[in-house]
Amino acid sequence: MLPVAVMLALLGAGCGVLGTGAGDSTPFILYQVSLVDADLSVLRVTGRVFGVTGKKVRLLPPPAGGGREIEPIGITALDAEGNRLRVAKKSKGWEISNRRRDFSFSYRVTLIVEDQYSPEIRGRLSCLGPHHCRLMGRDLFLVPAHRFCGGVVVDYSIFEQRDVHSSRDSSGNRVVFPGLSDLPLSLVVEGDYRYLKATVGGGDLTLAVHGDWNFRDEELMEVIRRVVSREIALFGSSPGENFLFVCDYNPVKGSSGFNYYGIHFAGSILLLFDPLMDRSELFDTPMTIVAHEFFHNWNGEALKPASDDFLWFTEGATVYYSYLVLRDVNLITPQQHRRVERAIAERYRNNPYRSRLAVGRAANHDLGDKDLVNMLYDGGFLVCRALDDRLRTLTGGETGLIDVLKKLYREREHGSAIDEKILLEGIRELTGHDLSAYLIRLIGNPSPPELISSPVSA
Repeated sequence: MLPVAVMLALLGAGCGVLGTGAGDSTPFILYQVSLVDADLSVLRVTGRVFGVTGKKVRLLPPPAGGGREIEPIGITALDAEGNRLRVAKKSKGWEISNRRRDFSFSYRVTLIVEDQYSPEIRGRLSCLGPHHCRLMGRDLFLVPAHRFCGGVVVDYSIFEQRDVHSSRDSSGNRVVFPGLSDLPLSLVVEGDYRYLKATVGGGDLTLAVHGDWNFRDEELMEVIRRVVSREIALFGSSPGENFLFVCDYNPVKGSSGFNYYGIHFAGSILLLFDPLMDRSELFDTPMTIVAHEFFHNWNGEALKPASDDFLWFTEGATVYYSYLVLRDVNLITPQQHRRVERAIAERYRNNPYRSRLAVGRAANHDLGDKDLVNMLYDGGFLVCRALDDRLRTLTGGETGLIDVLKKLYREREHGSAIDEKILLEGIRELTGHDLSAYLIRLIGNPSPPELISSPVSA
C-alpha cells in the first residue's frame, strides 16, 4: 500500500479534503475491487466519492470498445453515515441522489460474458481463474459523469498477499491511474503469473506469463525486447515509460477463430497464444503479434483513425511494418518475409469480398467473419506497401511511408485523429508529391489492378 501522504500527493493539490463533502475543489474518487465468488467469476466494485457539490451524480458505463457493455448487478449507494441513498435507472446509466454529500456506491459484476469458444474474443478480455486473474477496466467500472481530479486510486483484493501489476503506477494491491478516462483501457494482472522486467529505449517493460509453454519465459522476453528496441528506433523515441505484456492461453479454438490474438490498449499488450505452440514459432511469423501490437502505440494510439474508414491504414501499415520489423531483428529471414508477402497477396486475390468491396470500406467489427477481417488487414497491407514503394521510387529511396508516420507523430499531439486528408498532406509536405489520385484508386475501388498484380519485394 502507498503511504497516505504519497497517495494524497498523487491525487493533486487541487483536490478536495477527504470527507468534506463541499467546497470549490475538484472532487475525487477511490475504487475497490474484491472477490465475491471465484467459481462464478463474480467481483464486487465499490466506489467512494468525495467533494461532489451537486445534488445528483450519474454513473455511466464506459465505452464497450468492441466488447459488451458492463451489466452491474444490485447497485446500492450509502452516505458517509451509512444511510441508503436513492438509485434510479436512467436511459443512460444510473443516477444517485447524494444531496451534496460524500457517498459510496457498490455493485457486482460477472466476468464471463462470452462462451469460451466464441470468435468474438474482444468481448471477454477479463478472466478469473483459481489462482490468477486479468482484469480489464471496461469490464468492471461504472464512471461518474463529473470532472474528477487526476490520480484515481484502485485497490484490488482478489487473492491474499498478492501484488498486482499494471502499466500504471502500482504498489502492492494498489494502482494509481492518471484519470477516470484511463480506467476503461486499464489492464491489471494478479496471481500466479511469472514476471520478467527489462528497460529498452527509456521504457520499462514487464512481461507477465501464465501457464506452461514449450518455450522459456526468457526467450519470449528476448523477442519482445528486440522488437520494442527496433520500433522505438524507427520512430526515434519511446511512446511511453511503462509497458505491460501479458502472455496467456487463447480461449478461442476451432476454424471460426484465430490461433493467435494480440490486443493493445494504453501501454498494455495482451498476447493470447495457442497453448500448444512450438518453441520454434518464437522465431517465426506468429511473433508479428508482438510487433503489430507494440507498433499500435504510435499508429493507433498516438495517431488514431478519425473513423472506421481509415482502419485500412491503421491496421494495414501496422501489418506491413510488423513483418519488416521481424525481418530487421532476424526473427524471420528475408526468404520468410517474401513468403509472407506472397501469401498475403494470394489470400487477397482469393478473398470472396474482393470483387465487391473496396479496401477503404472494409472494417473489423465482425471477428467471426475471417474473410472480412482478412480483407481489411490484407488489403491494407498491400495498399501501404504500394504507397511505400511509390514514395521510395519518387524520392530515389530517401523517403518511405515510415517517414510520413514519424512526421505526423512528432508534429501532432498524442491521441490526434488522422485520416486520408492528413496522410496526403503529410506526404505532400515531406516529398512535394500529390498522391491523392493514386490513393483513391487503391482504396476507393474493388480489385484495383495495382493490388491484384502486386509484386513481391526483392
